[in-house]
Amino acid sequence: MWEILTVTLLSVSGIFAESCDLSYYQHYQHKGCTPVAGEDGCPVRYQCPTEPEDVRLKKACNYNGSSYKIGQIILTEDPCKNCVCTENGPHCKKVNCLTGIYAPQIREGCLPIYGEKGCCLSQMHCEIEGAEPVSTGVENTDHLCEYRGVYYEKGATAALPTESGVECKCVVPPDFTCLRKSRY
Repeated sequence: MWEILTVTLLSVSGIFAESCDLSYYQHYQHKGCTPVAGEDGCPVRYQCPTEPEDVRLKKACNYNGSSYKIGQIILTEDPCKNCVCTENGPHCKKVNCLTGIYAPQIREGCLPIYGEKGCCLSQMHCEIEGAEPVSTGVENTDHLCEYRGVYYEKGATAALPTESGVECKCVVPPDFTCLRKSRY
C-alpha cells in the first residue's frame, strides 16, 4: 500500500522514486500539498496551499444532510467505504481490507471471520464443528459448502467452539461465512 502511495504522490509532481518511505506523510495528500523532491527523488519537504486558515475552514461539503470541513473524515453508514470532504465535494473509496496477508491460511482452507458490523475480516479460524456433513457420495457440489474435504448443505450452521460469539453458516457456496456477532 505504501508503495502505491509513494508512486501516487510523487507521480503527481512528475517525480518518481521507488525507495521513498511515505508511510507517515499521507496527511499531506489530504491537505493538497505537493512534494518537493531532494536529489534522491524522495520528498525533503511539502509545498502546501497558503490559503488563510479561516478561509479554508469556511469551505465545506455536504454529505447526507451534514456539513463537513475540507479534509474532515465523513462518517458513513457503510463500513466498507471511507469518505473525506474535499474541495470538489465528498470523495469516497472502498476500504482496502488487505486480505492478501491471509492468503496462505485461506489456501489451506481456514475460514475468515468477519465482524457483524465491519467490512474486513478480523481473524482466521482453521477448525469447525457442529454442522452435519452430507454423505460422502455427492456428485454435484455446486450448492454445497466445503470445509476440509467435507461437504455441507446450504443453510448449515456451525459454531466455533474456541471462538465465543462466532457463527459460521453455509450461505454462498463453496465456503462458510463466519460472523462475530455484536454483543449489543
